[in-house]
Formats: sequence, C-alpha cells, structure tokens
Amino acid sequence: MTTIHPRAAHACVALFLFAAGHAQTPKPAEPEPAQEPKASWPELPAKENERVLTQIRKLETGNEADSAKAQATLVAYGPALVPHLLRRLALPRQSDDAIAAVTRTLDAIVTDEHAPLVAKATEERALPTQRWALRWLTLHADERWREVYARHAGGAATDGGKPAAARDEELVFCADLALAALQDKEALARVIEVCHTQWRERGEFVGAVLPKARGREMASWVIRQMRPNDERSRVTGLRLLRSLATPEYAAAIANYLDSGESSVKREAINALRAVVDGAPPIEELSVFSAIEQAKQWKERLK
Repeated sequence: MTTIHPRAAHACVALFLFAAGHAQTPKPAEPEPAQEPKASWPELPAKENERVLTQIRKLETGNEADSAKAQATLVAYGPALVPHLLRRLALPRQSDDAIAAVTRTLDAIVTDEHAPLVAKATEERALPTQRWALRWLTLHADERWREVYARHAGGAATDGGKPAAARDEELVFCADLALAALQDKEALARVIEVCHTQWRERGEFVGAVLPKARGREMASWVIRQMRPNDERSRVTGLRLLRSLATPEYAAAIANYLDSGESSVKREAINALRAVVDGAPPIEELSVFSAIEQAKQWKERLK
C-alpha cells in the first residue's frame, strides 16, 4: 500500500477546497449597457407612408374604438413614426381631440433615450409641438434640461425676449413645475400661485411630477408659506405636501385636522393619506366624513 505523506495530503485537501469554492462562486451579473441617446429619429420605410397616414386619420377622427385600434397599429411602428406625428401636430387648425390623440400616441412611443430629441422639439414653431415636448420633459424632469425649462419659465427668465405674461401659459406652467421638481423654490412659488385657482385642472399633473422633490427642504419651505389666517394658502400648501412631505411630517400636517375650515381639514386628511399610507386623495370628502376621519387620524397618530 502506498503511503501519502501528511503534508501532501493537506495540500491536496486545500487544493480541493479552493477549486470547489471557486466552482460554486457565481459570476457577477454583467451590468446592462446604458441606453445611448439617439441623435435622430429612425426613418420609416417609404412604402409605409400611405398606410400610416390612413391610420393617423383614423386616430384623429374615428370613434373611441377605432381610434384605440389605430393607436395600437401606429405604436407598433415605434420611434420611426414620431416625425410623422410631429408633423400632424404642426398642422394648422387641428382640433383639441386630434391633438390629444396624437400626443397620447407620442407618449406611448417615446422613451428616455429619445429625450435629447424631445428637448430639440421644444424649439419647433408649432405651439402644440412645443407643448407636448415640454410636458414630456416635465414628466421626466431632469437636470440635463434645466436650461430648456428656464427658457420657458416665469419670473425673470426670458423666451425669445418675451415677458412671461406674453408667453403661452401651458409652457410657462410646465417649465415652472419642472424647475420646482428640481428644487427651485422661486419656481415652486409660481406653481403655488397657479394651483390656488387651477387645482382641478393641474392637480393630477402636479402629483405626477413634484414627488421628485420630496424631502425636508421643500416640505419645510411649503409649510412656511402656509399663512395662519389665509385659507387658500393652507389648502394649496397641504395639497402640495401630498407630493413633497415625508412621514416625519405627519404630526405637522395633523395640526390642521382641528381647523374650523372644512376645506383645510379635508386637505389635511388627504395629505396624511398620501404621506403616511401612500393612498390617493378623496377629493369629494363630505364635511361629516371629514370630521370622522379627522378623529380617526388624531387617534392613530397619538
């Protein structure tokens, strides 16, 4: 029988363990390559032009079912369709319904890799094109486009030398909201002024954009703007806190549950629903329900 020297045995065991350990160690996952920004929209084959035009007309003028079917067909063409849709937005005297149908289709196609091309579209002459492009950039608020936002924003910013009052209010609001999402307090002050009187039209959009700025700095700033004897400032402030406050602000928001103004009490409840539970607001909360829910929140936050 062959005798194995103890040192050799130890070496064999060590080698085996080393090999086994390496065999069982999984390879780290390869990072997914970042999407390269696109320099231009891809081209649609010329043979598809007539079919695409037919589908765009159905999209714009068909009944709800036909329009939805046309949109699905058009979206399948992907980014190559975008120049065709932008040309439709540039046509004069387009109806609001037609513009809405085209912009919905653009939203379904365009992704972040196309953002530089969308930013370029904000410089087009057609107002519907500018509105769609800036709205898209606002929904995807990013420091890369701060100069684009500033060019259209209210305040001291200029857009081709035009004062803010002479500019399109949709462009101004989008730009101010985007800057507010990037933690610009002057822009947020302008957003607040608009929201005082246009919350029903603007609230959903604000709620989609402003959470990017959620945190102590912006939430504390909004609370400081909520004047004790000004119902409007407190209502709007609480509405914005849905998007800006973190759970640590629950106690500060709960102070407004005792308000004698039903609108303030309701918005305090909605802010707590959003900040504490991540729940949607109850916009039509009755006075009786608000009183009951205020009691429940106070008990819960003791």
